[in-house]
Amino acid sequence: MLSSFAGAKEVASASNKGTSDEEVRDLILNGKVTVIVRMSETEIQLWLKDGTKVEGIGFDVNTLNRVLSECGDKCMSIVHASE
Repeated sequence: MLSSFAGAKEVASASNKGTSDEEVRDLILNGKVTVIVRMSETEIQLWLKDGTKVEGIGFDVNTLNRVLSECGDKCMSIVHASE
């Protein structure tokens, strides 16, 4: 099960209203992401190297693919999953 992978810590839903597209992009491009889980067409979860999980709301698959393409080789180790 992915929830045990990397010892991810849940972010409290009350304080996690979704991370902006720009924040998601910055997290990916700055090498802070270990796992990307596609929850729906417009929702992803990012599992960060520090063990926290954040949600990206409104971040569609085309945008994600563009960011990963821009990131290039340094993002090759990111694990991708779908729920």
